[in-house]
This record gives sequence, C-alpha cells and structure tokens, in this order.
Amino acid sequence: MSLDEYLKICKDKGFKELEDMLVLSGYFHELGVFLHFQDDDILKKTIILNTAWGTDAVYNVLDNETVRENLGKFDRNDLKNIWNEEKYITMRSELLKLMMNFKLCYEIPSQPGNYIAPQLLSAEQTEYNWDEDNNLLLRYEYEFMPKGILTRFIVETHAIIENETCVWKTGVVLNKDGARAEIIERYRYHKGEIRIRVSGNRKRDLLTTVRHELGKIHDSYERLKYETLVPCNCSKCKGSQSPHFYLWDVLNKFIDDQRPEIQCIKSYDMVNVQGLVNDIVKRDLNPSRNKEESEMSNSGKYSIKADVVNITETNLGEVIGKKYASDPSIKNALDEIINKLTELNNKYPNVSETTATEIINAEFRGIQKNQPEKWEIIKQIFNGKRWLNGGKTALIKIGEHYSENNVFCKAVVGFGEGFTDS
Repeated sequence: MSLDEYLKICKDKGFKELEDMLVLSGYFHELGVFLHFQDDDILKKTIILNTAWGTDAVYNVLDNETVRENLGKFDRNDLKNIWNEEKYITMRSELLKLMMNFKLCYEIPSQPGNYIAPQLLSAEQTEYNWDEDNNLLLRYEYEFMPKGILTRFIVETHAIIENETCVWKTGVVLNKDGARAEIIERYRYHKGEIRIRVSGNRKRDLLTTVRHELGKIHDSYERLKYETLVPCNCSKCKGSQSPHFYLWDVLNKFIDDQRPEIQCIKSYDMVNVQGLVNDIVKRDLNPSRNKEESEMSNSGKYSIKADVVNITETNLGEVIGKKYASDPSIKNALDEIINKLTELNNKYPNVSETTATEIINAEFRGIQKNQPEKWEIIKQIFNGKRWLNGGKTALIKIGEHYSENNVFCKAVVGFGEGFTDS
C-alpha cells in the first residue's frame, strides 16, 4: 500500500493531523501489524501489509545457489534474475532496502551495486597479521545468544572493515584512524561469547565504536541476558592475551561500595578498580550509573514479543519472518510444548540435563503414539520444513522466555533436532 493510500484511510477514519497518522503507523510497525520504515527515503513511501511477501523475497536471495556459491556476494543483475516474478519486478529497490534495513546485507563501499550477505560468508577465518602488544581486550558472554548478532554488527560497521575483505562468517577486523579491532564470535549450542581485542593508536576510540554498535544490537533484543568482562591490568595480566577477567557489574559494585581495589586470582595482586574501568571507558567515581555504564551492564533476560515480527538468522543462515500471534498453528504448538516443559520442570525440578533428555524423549514419543490429536498440534514445530524455517529458533526463544532456560528446554530442542517427521 502506498503512503498516500494509508493517509487517505486515516482521514476517512477521522484523523486530522499528519503527525498522529504517522504515530499510528509507527505503532503498527512496532507491533508487526505491518512494516513501515518512516526514516528510509525509499521505504517510507510504501507500507508492506503482508510481511511474508518480504520474507519470501529475502529467502529467495539467501537460498539462491549462485549467491551461496559466491559466499553471499550478489549484484543488481542477480536480483533481476532472483526477483523475476510479477509481484517483485516493480519493487526490487524496496526489497533491497528491506534487506539492508534488516541488516541482512550491505553494499561494498568500493563496488557500488554489489552487496554482501554476511551470513553466507566463508566459515574459514581470513588470514591476517596481528600485533599482540599492548592490546585492549573486552568480552561479552551470553547465557542465551541469538544467532545473527555478529552478522548484524558486520553490516553496521562494513564501512571500516579492513581492506573490505578481512571478514568471515564469525569474525571481522576493523581498521580506523590507526587502530585495528578484531571481533570474533564463538557459539556453542545457544550459549556464546564475543571476544574483542584492539591494537594500534587511539585504541580506546575504536573500542568505544565497537561497544556502541554492539550496544545498539543488544538493545534491539528485549531483555537479552549477557555479561561484560573486563581484563585485569596487574603486572602478570597486562599485555597477556589470556588475562583474568572481571565482571563489569562486580567492578561497578566495588566502586559504588567505595572499595578501591580487587584481587586478581592469577597474580593475587590487589588491582585498582577505577583503573580497570578507565582502561575501557572514562568514568567518574560516582555511585550513580550513567548511560554508557547501563549500555555495558547486564540487561536481564532475553525474551520474544509474541506479536512483533522478528527477522532472525538460523543455524543454516536462513531468515525467519514470523508473526507469532497471527499463526494459530504455531501459537498452539508452542503453547502445548511450553505447558509440557512447565509440567515436567515442576515434576522433576532437580534432574540433570541427561535425565531431562531421556524424560523428554519418553514424553513426546508417548504423546506421538498415544495422543495423536495433541501430537498433530505439537508436530507443527517439529516437522522438518518448520524446523528448517525457524521452528528451532522459535522454540528456543519462547521456551527460554517461559521456562527460564532449564534443562527441559535444552532437552526439547535436542528432541526436535533428532525428530524425523513421518
């Protein structure tokens, strides 16, 4: 729908002020009722009513054999061949901007009209030299790490990627004003970490840029749970690539409680707390949290808004466009699974993950055999196509939200990975 059509409908319904019409549009955008990117010069004139239209178009690019063989690189001629259906032909520019707004691709600075989808980059780390002397280090550890944080970071910082080529699927090297930053994602199951080290001149300025961009991404997830770790600078740890790390929240608590020193568990030296903080960011000795501190602190638990469209990367580099509340089959299936997880957690509160896996297998195989009607509902998540296209991610996210990441949530994901739809 064109913006003019939308404004006409608003006027017909009694709206008089343009500002109010745009506020309503922004509200519907946030809820996932439709998509309207008001700040984008190309997309602001179009309202996308059917989010699946855009999602399907994105799938067509990311699943395209030529794009995959080119490790995520494509150009406008490729898009003409990919988006050759009538429903896409007149909207190619909008669809490309949609991909860029969802941080799924970026234009190569030195090659206008050529783009990279970083989730399809090579998994092999690019070769480069690194000066390990006098590095600044920082780490983020995630209790539940959504896929796609680093690929979104790569899109946001693509203008300063070293030589435009020092980037791979799980890492990137940035170069700015004489400083270099290496950012590498390590992911195992749903836990993960991002390791950062910075060398060269004006290191702290570049580290500030990295933290700022990651902070924006963190803030886009509602209650993402992570911890920020700061390296020790005692005589033994300073300059080491494997120093002792302190939790940022612990350092802040020491400062708030006016405890000036903390002990390093590697050297047993007492270390100045304010000096540890100042290695990362300038901060006044003040108990009140400033904005920059809050961006680096623990942000609570990760969850998903049920009725918001989320574009998320899966393990296979796929993209999910999902409005949970609008698909009754998904909602009912997830509700059934969540209820079962809650029931089992209450019944077996202290079991190990191995035992939980055995219980999950028995429970869901029993439902499959003895309660076929209920199984038909639950199977909406576990069938092969749904699992590939986001069932796993949806289950992890919503199971995490409702089940507090207990062992049964992990076990049901393992069950889904081993399940074959019959």
